[in-house]
Amino acid sequence: MYTHILLPTDGSELCETAARSGLRLARSLGARVTILHVVMESGVAAGIDKAMRDEHAGIATAQEYLNRAGHEATRQGVPHDCFYVVGDSPAEEIVRVAAERGCDLVVMAAHTRPALVSLLVGSQTAQVLRQSKVPVLVYR
Repeated sequence: MYTHILLPTDGSELCETAARSGLRLARSLGARVTILHVVMESGVAAGIDKAMRDEHAGIATAQEYLNRAGHEATRQGVPHDCFYVVGDSPAEEIVRVAAERGCDLVVMAAHTRPALVSLLVGSQTAQVLRQSKVPVLVYR
């Protein structure tokens, strides 16, 4: 059925729980996974030095999240690839990576937010659901 699952994570407890569920699904299907973290691009308006420090901190944090998820994939015996991308829209990066890497399923968490906040800014999960050409399994 599914052979390559994308597991985006922001390092939150909910995303890590969703990733563990995605890993169990992958193991049961004999699928491989790609674990992704999107580092938000630093704005130059904040100053070049600050932007560079923020991006370096974001990359270090991404490596920490990816190491934890990769360790869990290894523990569960699931073939995996872990990497990060730098971008200004996590949803767009998730959709792009899913297409470029040939993923046939995205498993991601849905963070609950107050209705007004979701209405005004939307959520990354909702944006992925609207833009993705592959199925998206939402973990709540």
